[in-house]
Amino acid sequence: MEFTASHQIYYSTKNPIPISQVAESLLALERIIQRSPIVLEKLFDGVKIQKIHAYVERIESGSLTERIIVRFLFGSQEKFDDFVDKVSKGAGMEKLRETPIFPIIIMGIVLSGAMIAHDNWGGPPENRTVIEANNNTIINLGAGMVDMDPVTFRAIVETAVSNRADLARDTVKIIRPAKSDKDSNIVFDDIPELTLASETIRAIPTYLKDDISDESISDYEKVEIEIRAIDLDSLKRGWAVKIPAVHEKRIPLQIDKSIDPEILIGKKFFKGDVTVIFKKDAQGSDIPEKGFLRRLHPDEENPPDRKKVLRKITLD
Repeated sequence: MEFTASHQIYYSTKNPIPISQVAESLLALERIIQRSPIVLEKLFDGVKIQKIHAYVERIESGSLTERIIVRFLFGSQEKFDDFVDKVSKGAGMEKLRETPIFPIIIMGIVLSGAMIAHDNWGGPPENRTVIEANNNTIINLGAGMVDMDPVTFRAIVETAVSNRADLARDTVKIIRPAKSDKDSNIVFDDIPELTLASETIRAIPTYLKDDISDESISDYEKVEIEIRAIDLDSLKRGWAVKIPAVHEKRIPLQIDKSIDPEILIGKKFFKGDVTVIFKKDAQGSDIPEKGFLRRLHPDEENPPDRKKVLRKITLD
């Protein structure tokens, strides 16, 4: 026997969303839906759900809308009848089919993952406050539907958190399609109260550190480089620079062995071809980590200093 319900998730972003992000968000949503039976079984004492399956009913472009069908499978007619009886006495059968109890559970699990992501992968304290406020709204709605105090309802929802890191990753993937538009929010089942607000979405990390499998590399030609530290005894360590055209962060610089480092003595600024290696921070921004000087440009493009030639320079 089975019970079927239809739900939708609406992303209000105005920007095109990469197919990979849509696919990732759906797979993450499926994994979170698979966590929900333990919550339903505790909300409706005695109910046993054998399996739960989620299917894509339709995906609409423009502002992204994902329509899904969720099927709850029971091992026997007796267990199905028990489920109907328990739910009818609690939230009501039609409430489970047509109103927020199931998406409230999903949103509660997602927001639990958001708080884990923030607490373990960084972010200012005010971001935690924003996520918590959104979560409290959802918890209070759910508690009211099943006539339960919010503290108990939240504790039951959090029983779905079996692997904290996996849940945090799935949460990040679900909200990522909304990240490209700062005003975007996510609405469940077209119910305004069931909204992940834009400020909540901005407060959730875009990437988790262990989601970043590869560094990104970019080449720059004839860029101005500012020397901040030198070490003539090593071409690989001790050199540090700033590259204003790339970022204001000071980074270590490795010098190609074909370049004589003595040429750079007396210079504070010079022009060169450089390769920069980036890593993403918690918000998904590319931050330079180190550079490699491939070529030094001719002397006429590299005045010894902007003011005067110095044989000794003081560096920070």
